Amino acid sequence: RYRMYYCDQKNGIGFAETTVDRPTEWKEHPSSPVLRPKGEPSWEGTRLNQPRLCKVTDTHWRMYYTGWGQGLWRMSVAESFDEGITWK
Repeated sequence: RYRMYYCDQKNGIGFAETTVDRPTEWKEHPSSPVLRPKGEPSWEGTRLNQPRLCKVTDTHWRMYYTGWGQGLWRMSVAESFDEGITWK
């Protein structure tokens, strides 16, 4: 199984999945988007961008991403404890 995380400036960060035997048939996961911008005056503001993931354990994952708010790009981290389905 392959998973691709992507950002949509309007909706936030979501992901799609496919299988090894059907590499051109991507399906957006029902929990997408998994992170949404909080809007001003939050530091995340109105745009999220550049999701980068690393696996801590099989179930614990980290996502580093940027948010545009208060006139600045800032970096943050989110964590998932269910293999990248839900994030905080």
